[in-house]
Amino acid sequence: MNNRPIPVLKGPAAIIRLLAIVAAITAFASGCVSTQEEPPASPPAQTRTITPSPTFNIPSAEPTSTHTPSPSLTPTPDYLSGLGALLFADTFDNPGEWVLGQDQSGAASLSDGRLSLVISTPSTVRTAAAPTDTPEDFFVSVTARPEICRPGDVFGLAVKYASDSEHLRFLLDCDGSVSAVLVEGGNRLTLVPETPTFAAMSGARVSNELSVRSQDSIYTFIINGIEVFQVKETRLQGSGVAIILRSDSSELSTVNFDNFRLFSLSPDTLPSTTPGPSS
Repeated sequence: MNNRPIPVLKGPAAIIRLLAIVAAITAFASGCVSTQEEPPASPPAQTRTITPSPTFNIPSAEPTSTHTPSPSLTPTPDYLSGLGALLFADTFDNPGEWVLGQDQSGAASLSDGRLSLVISTPSTVRTAAAPTDTPEDFFVSVTARPEICRPGDVFGLAVKYASDSEHLRFLLDCDGSVSAVLVEGGNRLTLVPETPTFAAMSGARVSNELSVRSQDSIYTFIINGIEVFQVKETRLQGSGVAIILRSDSSELSTVNFDNFRLFSLSPDTLPSTTPGPSS
């Protein structure tokens, strides 16, 4: 082993050499330190928009409803005002002089304060004529209550009545529609086809007041005080009035009638009429 003496440097050269030694030591120390990956930059903070919670309206214990006005209707004249003399009335509490009868197709009978028309054969007509005639201008009304009926079965009033083959029918169907039929020489002519109306209550075991007003050969059909249509008829010569029931396909139809009334008309206080369809 060589035991050389370490040279001792003096002066500027010594300073330069010392600085070099220090630099070398620093570089060596830096190489011995472990390195780590720089964590990625954090994404920019996101601005969150907070959606307000939905607002709930708590209903009251008894919610109120919004009223929708009903359609405006043309007022119906008061047909009971301005009537003349009461010519005939019958509540059917006692046997009267109505033209009744029965056969294999049905019957017309009085019982329990009602006049009942019964049909037991499809496509059959049964009438009961009142024991009175009508003047030229009149008002007639009756309460009708079908007990057994189906759509297609019709009932009502027959005016200008001369016989079952000659009269003018004003009819209410069990389904609530109305019609008018002229019967002349046994032939039927429909003047007003079956038309729905809000004036009548439909179905069995409900009562409707049926009325006919005759003025200057214009016939107004009225149900429960509400006019449903008018027709004009001048050919028939009969002056009677009857109640009527006609079955369609039913094998059994029954309608009870009550509170029959016939008035003359007072010309000074009659509601005005509008021309109806001519037959």
